[in-house]
Amino acid sequence: LDQCRESAREAHQLAAAVRFTADSIEILDAAGSIAYVNPAYEASQGVTLAEVRGRRPEDVESVQIQDGAYHEMLRVS
Repeated sequence: LDQCRESAREAHQLAAAVRFTADSIEILDAAGSIAYVNPAYEASQGVTLAEVRGRRPEDVESVQIQDGAYHEMLRVS
């Protein structure tokens, strides 16, 4: 039970860090579609999570992909 509580606490801390960081964060699902973007991403890209969820990053006009970074990221994941 203690281990479960500790895991839940750590998950909550991680979620808060992702949500409140000033850096843009985009999380993709296994198929390479956007599953989550944080508020910093929304502000910098001018889109909401609801607008981009389920779409591929290259299909979102405002997403800036430089030097093949997206494709490199997919290759390593």
